[in-house]
Amino acid sequence: MAFKPVLSGNIITINIAEGYYLYQNKILLQKQKTDVEFKFMNKSLQKNFPQFGTYSVYLDRVQLKIAPDVKPPLTIRFQGCSAEGLCYPPQQVTLTSIK
Repeated sequence: MAFKPVLSGNIITINIAEGYYLYQNKILLQKQKTDVEFKFMNKSLQKNFPQFGTYSVYLDRVQLKIAPDVKPPLTIRFQGCSAEGLCYPPQQVTLTSIK
């Protein structure tokens, strides 16, 4: 699996396999189809795509901080690609328990 989200307390970490990246603007968090606010805890990198422009992306991992009172289940949506240019369709994972 190229992207693996894990919930620990009020931190969500998406571990990103080597050779892959996630688009920052494609990360969305919801609870019962209602958007949940979060803050990015680590900085993104700027990646230039000659045909599409520059986008903020994450390599290795991205960490999101949510309010302590937001409890699972939570649905996280994201989209990423491999360094070779193979892009995945948007993915969705439901986080049901705290690790």
